[in-house]
Amino acid sequence: MAHDPGVPVGPALRRFRKERGLTIEQTASRAKLHAVYYGDVERGKENPTVKVIDRVLTVLRRSWGEFGAAVDELRSEPLQDPD
Repeated sequence: MAHDPGVPVGPALRRFRKERGLTIEQTASRAKLHAVYYGDVERGKENPTVKVIDRVLTVLRRSWGEFGAAVDELRSEPLQDPD
């Protein structure tokens, strides 16, 4: 049976963050989150609330529609280890 990683929230946010050229620390600070917590979100170790996702998307200047499209795209990709 294949491993189901769930909804790839973290990888989608990581992709957006890297496209903006921001570090985890910069993104977390601007979103008023602790850097360790936000790093865990990106690695899939924490499940963020809608409010947290919204704050991060605002910092990254991305819409919920773009986020949904990124999640859908990542669901169709083969599983990879986070970098």
